[in-house]
Amino acid sequence: MEASRNTNNDNDNNTNESNNNENNHGANADTNTSLLPLPSSSSSSSYIDITSVFEDAVDSLTYTNPILCDESSFDLYDTMAALELMDTKMDSCEIPASFYRYPSTTPTPTTPTPTPTTTSPNEKEQNDTSNTNDTTTKNEDTTTTTTTTTTTNTKRAKRPMTVPPRPAPNKLNDPLTPLPWDTLSLTQAAIIVLEMSTRFESMVSGSNIAESVYTSLYAHDAILADMKVRLEFDTTSPEEEKYDNDDNDNDEEDVVKVPSRNETKAARWSVYASALMLVKLTELVRRIVRHADTYEEEDFSLSSYGFTFFRDGGRVQQQQQQQQQQQQQQQQQQQQGSTTNTHYCTDSRSTTNQYHDGGCDDMLDVLKVCLSAKEAMKGVVMVEEEEEIGGTTATGGGGGDENSQASSNIKMIERVLDFFVDLYSCCATLGKLTKYDYLDKVASVKQTIEKGLQNVDTLIAMLKQKQKQPSHNPSNDDYNLILLQTFDPNVNRHLLGNSPVRKVKFNTPLQSLQYLRALFHSIDSSVCNLLLRGNSIDRIRRMLSHISTSTYDLDVDSNNKNDDTVHVNIIVRSLVVLNLYFDDLLLGRHILPLEIARHMHRHGVPKPITDTVYGLKFLDRLGKPMYDTLKVLTLNRNRQRAYLDGVMFSEWAALQREAVEVDRAFCEEFRLGGSDGSGGRTTMPFVTNYVLGLTVGLMVHYLTLGIELDLVTGHYDMSTTYWYLDFLLSTQLNVENGMRESMIQRRVLQAKIEAEDITAAAAAVAATSSSSSSSGGPSSSGSKSEKGKKRGGKKSNRRGGNTSTPSNAATKIVPTKPIETAEDREDSLELLILEMRRTKCRGIVRFISALNQAEIVTPPTYAFTTHEICFQKRFHSFRTIHQPRLLTFDDFQAGSDFSSVTPKDLLASTTGCFKTCRAIVDVILKQHLTTIEPVYSAIRREEALSLVKVCVGNSLFLHKLSQVVEEGGGNVSSHKASFNFKTHNHFCSITLS
Repeated sequence: MEASRNTNNDNDNNTNESNNNENNHGANADTNTSLLPLPSSSSSSSYIDITSVFEDAVDSLTYTNPILCDESSFDLYDTMAALELMDTKMDSCEIPASFYRYPSTTPTPTTPTPTPTTTSPNEKEQNDTSNTNDTTTKNEDTTTTTTTTTTTNTKRAKRPMTVPPRPAPNKLNDPLTPLPWDTLSLTQAAIIVLEMSTRFESMVSGSNIAESVYTSLYAHDAILADMKVRLEFDTTSPEEEKYDNDDNDNDEEDVVKVPSRNETKAARWSVYASALMLVKLTELVRRIVRHADTYEEEDFSLSSYGFTFFRDGGRVQQQQQQQQQQQQQQQQQQQQGSTTNTHYCTDSRSTTNQYHDGGCDDMLDVLKVCLSAKEAMKGVVMVEEEEEIGGTTATGGGGGDENSQASSNIKMIERVLDFFVDLYSCCATLGKLTKYDYLDKVASVKQTIEKGLQNVDTLIAMLKQKQKQPSHNPSNDDYNLILLQTFDPNVNRHLLGNSPVRKVKFNTPLQSLQYLRALFHSIDSSVCNLLLRGNSIDRIRRMLSHISTSTYDLDVDSNNKNDDTVHVNIIVRSLVVLNLYFDDLLLGRHILPLEIARHMHRHGVPKPITDTVYGLKFLDRLGKPMYDTLKVLTLNRNRQRAYLDGVMFSEWAALQREAVEVDRAFCEEFRLGGSDGSGGRTTMPFVTNYVLGLTVGLMVHYLTLGIELDLVTGHYDMSTTYWYLDFLLSTQLNVENGMRESMIQRRVLQAKIEAEDITAAAAAVAATSSSSSSSGGPSSSGSKSEKGKKRGGKKSNRRGGNTSTPSNAATKIVPTKPIETAEDREDSLELLILEMRRTKCRGIVRFISALNQAEIVTPPTYAFTTHEICFQKRFHSFRTIHQPRLLTFDDFQAGSDFSSVTPKDLLASTTGCFKTCRAIVDVILKQHLTTIEPVYSAIRREEALSLVKVCVGNSLFLHKLSQVVEEGGGNVSSHKASFNFKTHNHFCSITLS
């Protein structure tokens, strides 16, 4: 830390010397080559090092008296601020000096090794002063003075030397932080391009752009603008010819190190294209997430920190732009093979506002940059092929390996750019679908994803092979040096304020590409499949539930699986929300009120109710709540509980009251009660039960989320939660079974009525034909009349014989038992799952009660609260719901009291519950999952297998508990029970030890 002071040179030198005598740790700093230029010796005459003053003040602070201000005015707020200021994590704008030195080393405080060729004058002066101080300290005779000086120097030596983060460069040849450009090779370009993929992966994983994307120095607007101008208007500059190996007369070592002009040109275009794609893809992702508005702080950081994402396109002044355009036209006339201008358009599109500011927000402009990069790399490949055919290499036989390495680097860069382009295209297309062409666009996106997955699989395989080479080995010095020059995680620390900055961990390029591949695959499996195959509310809800609970690795290729599980990303969830309801249609093709009516019919609500005026009004009223039941599944699991509690429970409580009015109006209109419609109700409240079933489903989801998020801890809280879940699942199962049976009865009755109507209609037709034939017409002669009677008799008999035929055919065409459809099988599976979950909850409650009886576990005791208050607070969110009623703590005590049941009977009953669950899961695995499409299934096969493991594990430890109880004695209470959710996140496995 330095401060300016106007003094003469003699005083400055004396002061510097005295300060350096006190500051020995400055000489112990690392003296390797620094990436940041140190101050020159001339600056020492106007600046005085006052670091020791502050260090002395710090040394005066102690843990018993850490206050420098007036203690009488020192409040709690000042205490918090003081504690933060004393924390080293608060020094967000101070970076260890060793970070900017290469190779990065840890300062050694005892044995400094100065390097004269790399040490600045200031450091040399500090080294000389440090040596003088060491000699003086050795010659001192006073033991106390020696001890004090040594202790002070040791404290200061332990403090690492820190510097402010380096500023972002303003141009490629920035004097402070220059970036590789003039002699950029394809190997360096491949390292930079692959590292940019790690920054994008960090951004989509939740890091803010200042600590992820814009840690790449090439991604800053000033650098992009400089690269744009250089590539577009200086591609044929004669200054580049000195880097061409064909015209370079240096020795063999220099020829190997300096790349050819074609290689440098390809490397430059590659870096520019990848940096531009990184910035534009980041802007697109932010736009999608912002429009969907389903993100949370832990999902995504929307702050731009002042970055404009190269929106102005590196716009230059008008006069300079005109001159550059003229120079370009002249160059195009002179040289036919020059690189085309990527951003300057002369067609009619350039008159729009999008192109008026020189920006490149359009996908076409971004693709043109990538194509220019591929053309430049293609030129390098053609030169290599000519050299191989001609047998001439620059190194006399050693160029084959170099050409192979260059070709490999080109392929990797091309595949990274292709992956970025494919991801950009898919996200941009899915972010602006319309109801007119969404089917064709989604089908096109699926084809693009399929091609992109093959491309990234090849890239991952190449990267695995490439990492074995020394040039791409992270332990290689050249590899680390190029990353240190082009990426800086601390360059934007000044934008983040003084609060502690979280450490952003960047994965390796291989890990990042595997994660991005999983993300790319999830766009296909989640978004595209939902748009193409979501044809009913139940199926859409099941597909969204799979997306919400997707904690498995989305990578379908076993060779590319990562150890860490990959969750559905915020991009996927945002694309789902954007396309869940657009152009006033559900998924862009379904009219929401009609789909709700169809959903009500499938769940037992008669069709005449939805055809009435009040029924149509209720369908419109159900639109927003039903949409919310689908949208809540797109939130992250942590926020779904808050959304249910704050928004949805009160809304569905109001819908229950309105549903009662609809049922009452229906009974009055069709006189289903008394003779005048005001008597007692004789029919089921269909709409009320329908709303009740949906409400209970939301309540069950709320409680299971609490278990999944570890909000239910301890055996006693688990007992209360599973007991309440048992009650809710029983209610939901009773409602669903009642509505389903009523619907089946109505279908059978309707089929019988239709068959009787057809039979009656056929009989009426037959009777009409018989009567018309018996009456006959006027006859001209008796013989003809008699002959006609015979014919008529035969015809009438023939018609009479066929009279029973239509009725038999009608009975076959309209059977009394309806045919089971695919959706019926899916609904039956859901009912089985409800029964299985209810039985499992009941078994866990009884298992915990058995542990209580054996005194293996005991209810906890609280000093400041009671079990009743905890019970009320846990289920306080259900207070606004009228049906089912809110259960009380007395209900729990009465329902979970097994004191009158013997331990043997209780254990037998508990074992029966888990055996029943096992049997139900076996039926699900063998009969239902084999006939139902996985995308429409209410349960995955992996989840069903985990439920089997829970049943088997709990049954085994129940058997162990029964043996312990039979043995009796004091050995029972010595056992310990543990509860874990490793097998399944909703149902615990109980073990005894």
